[in-house]
Amino acid sequence: MPAGRRGWRRVSVQGLCALVITCGFGAQEPRARHSIAVRSAVSLVADITKGNASDTAIAREAAANLLETLDTGRLESARRARRLYGSTGRLGRGNDDQNALAWWCDYLAAPTAEKKRLLADFQVAGLVRFFSEDNYHPLRSYLRWKYDLGDSPLSQNKPLAALIQSLLTEGSPIPSSLRKAATAVQQCGVKRGQTVVDVGCGPGLHAFLLAREVGPAGRVLAADTNPLALDYVRALA
Repeated sequence: MPAGRRGWRRVSVQGLCALVITCGFGAQEPRARHSIAVRSAVSLVADITKGNASDTAIAREAAANLLETLDTGRLESARRARRLYGSTGRLGRGNDDQNALAWWCDYLAAPTAEKKRLLADFQVAGLVRFFSEDNYHPLRSYLRWKYDLGDSPLSQNKPLAALIQSLLTEGSPIPSSLRKAATAVQQCGVKRGQTVVDVGCGPGLHAFLLAREVGPAGRVLAADTNPLALDYVRALA
């Protein structure tokens, strides 16, 4: 992480073209010449699918209310969605999208002064800028895709679906995800001046926290196979 105009925020972005991760879970499988065999009960590869624990009737109703706010501007629908997310008992736990979507309900209903306070963090500002583009088209597309609330371009665009899902789960800079990411980075034992590679960086949440740890004399390389994720990180770096 070379010193620069934005200090510790600077990271270098790299693409991964020849790295293949195979999940064998103990099986003896042929290994590609450029591969890493993962022998763990915890996969390092995120499966971008629509089916997970957040696909409940309550979550779908909440998503429909949030979508109504984005489509019509009715803030009461966002407040109703926030109450529904709070009733599931999942907020603050797990990495599903309910924490981030509840945060969006709070953000949309917040007064202008509170929104400005939230946007003081450059990663949160980047998140809001990305999702608010074209009248919140990315967020509306996600809600329609994930909760079967209508046609969505994400069904035909897996790289974009992967980036958006990461921004609404483990890669989101909202407080609950940020605390977990900061704890994980601290446990890595990274020291000032080191060079660190974040493989599978997604939208860069961990990469920027690592950049803070290594300081101006260190360097962080953010690598991912998804070019849209690299574009997102590059825009923030």
